[in-house]
Amino acid sequence: CPECLRMKREKEYIALVEKLTGGEYSVLGSYFNRSTAVRMRHNSEKCGSHEWNVQPSNFIHNGSRCPKCAALKHRQKIGNQIVDD
Repeated sequence: CPECLRMKREKEYIALVEKLTGGEYSVLGSYFNRSTAVRMRHNSEKCGSHEWNVQPSNFIHNGSRCPKCAALKHRQKIGNQIVDD
């Protein structure tokens, strides 16, 4: 049935996230398909365990990770460039 297939894919997605990140990220929302955003959490004190929505295909195939950590890294990089100049 369609619901059983969705549940199977959700379990596969959760397992893949675990395999790729070693528990650094958690799937909080329900998986529907690769294009429908899922609620995720970055299990890191650095960003306060930030939660956001991301398309599964972007997380798995495009390396889309925690936007808060990405912004922190970007600010740090800019700060380092200013110091270097």
